[in-house]
Amino acid sequence: MKTLIVLPTYNEAAPLLKHLELEQGEFRRITDETGVLIGGIGMLSTAVHLCAFCSQQMPKRIIMAGVAGYFSEALSPGDVVEVVSQQYGDLGTTDNNTFLDLNAMGLTYPTEIPNGRLTNTPQFNMLKPVSGISVNTVTGTMSTAEMLKKHFSVDVECMEGIALFWMCQKNNIPFSEIRAISNRVGQRNKTQWALEKAIANLTHFLMNHVVE
Repeated sequence: MKTLIVLPTYNEAAPLLKHLELEQGEFRRITDETGVLIGGIGMLSTAVHLCAFCSQQMPKRIIMAGVAGYFSEALSPGDVVEVVSQQYGDLGTTDNNTFLDLNAMGLTYPTEIPNGRLTNTPQFNMLKPVSGISVNTVTGTMSTAEMLKKHFSVDVECMEGIALFWMCQKNNIPFSEIRAISNRVGQRNKTQWALEKAIANLTHFLMNHVVE
């Protein structure tokens, strides 16, 4: 298989599967060249599903696609971006509303992830390259958003990216993380999210630039 498209949830994948006239399922082959995998929410689920899939069939490249929240004022809901760096966003502790990563705690990151950050060469020149953090708990308050923004100085927040980066780099698989912006990171209020717009724009990009 040439390209494996990985999406965290069926909700994010549904419009793509509908366009391709595919039914819901963990894995669906589009053509001999392209397949779709629902990897699940979060770093652990992504790592488990990707490793299980690749142990049976190693794709030539992996494209992760999904939605993300944004910190950067240069972004807006509906934007489709390419995440070219990922960090652990909540691996550590908090102390008086300050986030302390492993280094600050006197601990160390895995040798494959120096300082908890991995980078990737942009694969899609038409997309804005952004930096991201991967978290187990999506930010739902302004105080947490400000704390993370101050500590990391990144553009977007998601839940799976660093698992993709680590797994692909460890196995020398070309990859890219594509995200569509659904909301600002901060106080959780889904009535202000542009989730449908984000997924529609993401699907349009995948159909025009990834699916073969």
